[in-house]
Amino acid sequence: MKLFHLIETVPNRLRTAISFFQEMSAESRVFASVREALAASEVPDMVVFLAPKDEAQYKADIRALSGSSLYGSVPRINILPLALALHRKTAVMISGETEFTLPLDRQKFLAEVTGRLDIPQRRKFRIIISIQIPDSNIQFSGVSLDFSETGMGFESRAAFDVHQRVSISFVNPKTRVRLRLQAVVVRKASAAAADNFVYGARFMDLSGTDAKELKKFIGE
Repeated sequence: MKLFHLIETVPNRLRTAISFFQEMSAESRVFASVREALAASEVPDMVVFLAPKDEAQYKADIRALSGSSLYGSVPRINILPLALALHRKTAVMISGETEFTLPLDRQKFLAEVTGRLDIPQRRKFRIIISIQIPDSNIQFSGVSLDFSETGMGFESRAAFDVHQRVSISFVNPKTRVRLRLQAVVVRKASAAAADNFVYGARFMDLSGTDAKELKKFIGE
């Protein structure tokens, strides 16, 4: 599980980012200042820093974070409050820093996070899916739980074995494009609902078109 340290110079302004990390099943810890964060004894996978409105203080905080033995080598994303972004006369950012402006663009922000940490972006989404075993005409139904570019979670009453190959199909409700993806079951557990199972599946042999449509679907 990934751990994010969020530094909120203004309380409750990073709630959107926290909700994004919850979707990724990641853990978040919130600090009220750079000084408080630097006093922590754990090293996170990434720091998300809400900059103060004053640009001089922002630069001083960046120097403190960059020079820290704890945070110096940790990937960091800086979030600029609108007042600071508008105050700037140019769009030049501090050298080497990755900056976003409030309000956060979900797709761009998560793409940056997942790209920097080399993890697949995940989307929680419940939709009816069809599951078919190769060389069989029988189709089973299920409900998706989440999607990433490498696999998905789903729930079904049908009993599949771990390592079993399956074909999973569903329609993107926004584009009306039907995807039929080859996958292998990698996890199986009992669901809260009686007689149901929760599965984790890894996609196999995706075509370029399917990979593109899947990435578009996840990013919506």
